[in-house]
Amino acid sequence: MKTDNLFTNVHLNPAEGFHVRPFSGENTTLLHIQLEAGKIAPRHNHIHEQLTLVVSGELEYELEGEVQVLTAGQVVFVPSNAFHSAKALTDTVVIEAFSPARTDLQEKLAALEGK
Repeated sequence: MKTDNLFTNVHLNPAEGFHVRPFSGENTTLLHIQLEAGKIAPRHNHIHEQLTLVVSGELEYELEGEVQVLTAGQVVFVPSNAFHSAKALTDTVVIEAFSPARTDLQEKLAALEGK
């Protein structure tokens, strides 16, 4: 059985104010992300389908030119290759799911942990 603790174990820090902990199965990756207020995830796209659930805080989310402020409990679906960005309006925690799995993040985590 493969298990992890997304809340307490070491997180990746891809940029200042971003704390990311991935966990992957064969076809899906789940991320626990903590964003400090004011931090921005720049506009980008990727092959993965993505679900983003706001656990706490407020997140200004842009998807293909449409902007909406998401609050705790709200979720957004990002289709494969859709351009999107986000800005944390407050300290924010999100859970994101990706399919196919984000092997790039798992490799970075393994290197960080010396596995």
